[in-house]
Amino acid sequence: MLRPLPATEPEKGDAPDGDAPPVSPEPDPVSQTKDTFSRAADWLRRLGKIPEEPEPERASPTIGETVQAARAQADTEPRIGDETIALPIFDADFLPDGGPPPRQSSRHQRRFVLKVEDGRQFTIGETPGGIGAAVDHPAPDEGPWQWVHMPGEESVDPVHLFFGSQNGVLWVADQHSAFGTIVIEPGQEPIQCEPEKRYFVVRGSELRLGGMVVTIH
Repeated sequence: MLRPLPATEPEKGDAPDGDAPPVSPEPDPVSQTKDTFSRAADWLRRLGKIPEEPEPERASPTIGETVQAARAQADTEPRIGDETIALPIFDADFLPDGGPPPRQSSRHQRRFVLKVEDGRQFTIGETPGGIGAAVDHPAPDEGPWQWVHMPGEESVDPVHLFFGSQNGVLWVADQHSAFGTIVIEPGQEPIQCEPEKRYFVVRGSELRLGGMVVTIH
């Protein structure tokens, strides 16, 4: 009769089949060094030994972003022309608050050329003056004075009107002339000027001094 052989005990360090002990991975020396350095840097930063890292610079806006921002700002700002009123003839009594007409910045626009229908021309500027059939007329007030002599028309009085410039805009004032002064802007109805009342007139308008027609340029 055969006897079974005695079971052999496993040697030390050996594990039974299917039940091998887990093997822990060896620590990475590089990772350990980084963790140690990060903890040391945080500790020194809290003590104020290492300055805080600067924030990254913001990228400059593109041209498209700049244009969009400018358009958005323009849409929200008030526009100058929202409260503008249209007047064919500048009359100081009809301007808001009775104020003067808007200032013209260009220097050459403060000079005016008076063209008579017979071809004569007269240039006037900021200096106040008058128009009439008289050869000369003294200034009503002290200061510069310019007299425009317009003979040859019986309907033009010796002292027909005074003129001047305010903020670069020409004004005229009839001086109780016998045949009066009429202002006509292209495409508008004629306006009979009241004596001694100032009327601001635009370029291209006509002045009718009795029977004489003068165009303002």
